[in-house]
Amino acid sequence: MLPTMGELRHSRRHGTVRPSWFAWDNYLIGVVGLAFAVAFGTAAAILAQAGHYPPAVAVAAFAALFAAPAAVQAIGELLAGLMLVGMLLGSVVLLPALLVSPTVRRWAKRRWARATA
Repeated sequence: MLPTMGELRHSRRHGTVRPSWFAWDNYLIGVVGLAFAVAFGTAAAILAQAGHYPPAVAVAAFAALFAAPAAVQAIGELLAGLMLVGMLLGSVVLLPALLVSPTVRRWAKRRWARATA
């Protein structure tokens, strides 16, 4: 059963309880960070248009500080999606070998035993 939004789940590997990856705070950080980044970026553009370049650069740098966590989160989620696609393609490629070769089946059995131990 998958955890619901913000539900704490027990980690057997580390013996700790941590929020699930569906937790609201992960997305709240991204949305609020992007909102502040847009606000400061707009302020920087207005300052630059008025000819106040040094303050515009400072405000733009401040906007980048707010956008960085959201960018890191987005990159992490894209990488997770790519890993899922890679695992799917790997399983499609490996399935015929598992059906034909006893050596590959033993290798897969050892890997599965290590991964679930």
